[in-house]
Amino acid sequence: MIGDGSAIKAALLTKMGITKERFIATVAITALAINTIKAAAYTKYSILTMQEIPLTIVLIGAALSGTFIARNTITKIDSAVFTKMMKVVIVIIGLKLLIF
Repeated sequence: MIGDGSAIKAALLTKMGITKERFIATVAITALAINTIKAAAYTKYSILTMQEIPLTIVLIGAALSGTFIARNTITKIDSAVFTKMMKVVIVIIGLKLLIF
């Protein structure tokens, strides 16, 4: 939940009370959209060059792997526990923003 507004989305989605599956799906699809736009802009302005392509491919693979792992793991976590976990993560991110 870094770099694409996911902390803010997580806070909003947690307050909305949507299911954990929709939560994960919403965060994943919005992150994909935002990061695709970022990649296009970075490429256009030569911030993302051919030298970074191998690392970019590895990172895309890691993101997709994480998404599939989360999708399979989420079914094993109770909704109330998931909501509490998200609230803890949001607090930790908020504290990190205040401290650093």
